[in-house]
Amino acid sequence: MVADNITECAPSLPNARATSVRRSSGCEAVPVSNPISAVLSNLTVTIGGSAPLRILPLGDSITFGYRSSDGNGYRWRLEQSLSQGNRVNMIGSVSSGTMCDNQNEGHNGAVISEIATYANRSLPMRPNVVLIHAGTNDMNEPDDPDTAPARLGSLIDQVVAACPDAAVLVAKIIPAASATTMARINTYNNAVPGVVAKRANAGKKVMVVDFSHALTTKELVDGIHPTDEGYRKMGDVWYKGVQEAGLNGWIKKPREGSISPN
Repeated sequence: MVADNITECAPSLPNARATSVRRSSGCEAVPVSNPISAVLSNLTVTIGGSAPLRILPLGDSITFGYRSSDGNGYRWRLEQSLSQGNRVNMIGSVSSGTMCDNQNEGHNGAVISEIATYANRSLPMRPNVVLIHAGTNDMNEPDDPDTAPARLGSLIDQVVAACPDAAVLVAKIIPAASATTMARINTYNNAVPGVVAKRANAGKKVMVVDFSHALTTKELVDGIHPTDEGYRKMGDVWYKGVQEAGLNGWIKKPREGSISPN
């Protein structure tokens, strides 16, 4: 457990292989209701019959929220949206950002194979929603990009095996400013739907969430990581994906895990 008000700064290089942890005692609470939602309460969107959402954000520094001004990345925007109709618990072995519920499994510089290792820290908590945004570092470093879709498939299989009741949302990842990196990302993203369809056709609760056109390079602070506006857009795209999973009937009350959720 990390003590309050202890901060380790994120590495300066976007693909540096390190994980930093930040937790603030003055965290931002997510409002469950506000004057607008109170007036329009009959329009509040609930997901999975208002089932509690135990969400595992899984990925690299983009999941961690690196280079966002508050350290929350997309997670704050997503939690704001989901909390209007559901009780939300973000889980993970690391904490980042000013939001109270700031746990996640995002690791700076991690490639897909490393993300798969880190996932074992949180999957025993039995999330009922898993958000996978993985592959940016495999494309940027690069780390054998031609076989990255196969590694993504293995990661999905690992998540489904550990949490067969969870809705697993898999990203076509955000763009990058480098033309060389972007070419690799395009190839990777084109392969993602096939990787996911193979599992979905086998009856797994797996779907694609497309970030490939959600952001432009103007919404990248350093050519890799989103600006605050870019992260806000990511939160909105994830929210629509979770809504769709709920409409599919995939989201149920989370199961008890071998590790208590944080």
